[in-house]
Amino acid sequence: MRFRFGAPPGADDFKPEATGWRPIKEPSPWVMQFFALPLGILVAVGLGAAWVGLATVDELFPSSYAILAFEFVVLVVVHELLHTLIHPHNGRSESTILGFWPSRLLFYAYYNNVIPRNGFIMVLAFPFLAVSIMPLCLSILLGIRSSVLAFVSVFNGLLSCGDLLGALLVATQIPNTAVARNKGYRTYWKIGK
Repeated sequence: MRFRFGAPPGADDFKPEATGWRPIKEPSPWVMQFFALPLGILVAVGLGAAWVGLATVDELFPSSYAILAFEFVVLVVVHELLHTLIHPHNGRSESTILGFWPSRLLFYAYYNNVIPRNGFIMVLAFPFLAVSIMPLCLSILLGIRSSVLAFVSVFNGLLSCGDLLGALLVATQIPNTAVARNKGYRTYWKIGK
């Protein structure tokens, strides 16, 4: 695993158009965040309602701004690390890159190689499933009432908005039998390897 400050890398050896790779239709990072934010708000509101209604949590927000800031930092790190767990070799390869793109206010986990289409979708969806959905389900089943867990679940739902929109774009544009790969911010696919 490597760390990067700046935009996701564009693999110099990867020439998508020259080797039969097709780009998916996806917006620029700013436009993606613009469209993803309403989705994130809807998801967060739905999760909040589920925590209050089904898990019977009384409050969703931390008691201080210091706790909120700490939870945000920890959540961003955990969220991105969870993406890498689904990368081939569980993120323990030179192809896995964790980064921060300051000009887009974007943290990312990037895999600089080929992934099967369904694996690509799972990379995008896993932090949402692990941090937002699974704790809610366990709380309902086990009767756990934790406002900290509820807040982390709801806030991660909001932070996952770009991932969820990206998973939707991949699921609707790339065939099941295809593989996918990124070059910088752009996503490409082709059938087989």
